[in-house]
Amino acid sequence: MQLDKKLKPYHGFMSGSYMKLVLENVAKRVGFAVSVTDVRSMYNTCRYYYAWYKDKVSPWCSVFTPDDLKILEYWEDLRVYSDQGPVYEITSKQACELGKEVMDLFGNRLKNNSAEPYLTQYIVNYETLVTFITLMGIFSEQERLDENRIPDSRVWKTTEFAGYGGNLALFLSSCGDDSFWVSALVNERPIQLPGCNSTLGCTWDEFAQYYDYLNDCDFSEICGSLIGINLSKARYWHDQAKQKNWS
Repeated sequence: MQLDKKLKPYHGFMSGSYMKLVLENVAKRVGFAVSVTDVRSMYNTCRYYYAWYKDKVSPWCSVFTPDDLKILEYWEDLRVYSDQGPVYEITSKQACELGKEVMDLFGNRLKNNSAEPYLTQYIVNYETLVTFITLMGIFSEQERLDENRIPDSRVWKTTEFAGYGGNLALFLSSCGDDSFWVSALVNERPIQLPGCNSTLGCTWDEFAQYYDYLNDCDFSEICGSLIGINLSKARYWHDQAKQKNWS
């Protein structure tokens, strides 16, 4: 069933019991009634201040209890889960060119049996990063997140992979027996890729077999007639970067 984008879980959560509790708690602290918009502004200011001055306590953080912050964190998780996560399949499919490039780059290194250090990097916004993480199946939940409850444990926590300076690194390593190994880091921490048995990674053959779907990428077909001027420009500059090796 196709979900109505106007009725995301994120929106339902805004009017639910969890958010009502946060509004009541904050109102008691500041001494007057607050709206969801007020709380959103306070929460963002708190987060930005903490990112800039980690050793200082922001007055905007003081209006929230630890439980309030957990609720607001989940609210943000729901928003990103709907907008850049796995709710709509086409969202992550749009990142398929990055996925195909990974397979091509790694495949060429194997073809040439090259063990020389080599780096390709992209500087992107967090929306692009999360979309690609979704395409790779990283941090995928067994059950879809919704507005009715906050799971006791979940792997989709945007504060851990989509914050300031968030990054994903994929490594192709040459082993002593002339084989190749693939591993990954998110924010400099080892993660277990789908298709691999541990955070140490897996062989190229295992990686290539699991991620074979990354080779199937027709960007024009995915977006169809919806490709607009801005999207075409983005595609153009991406192709220029590849051709001229700007990275």
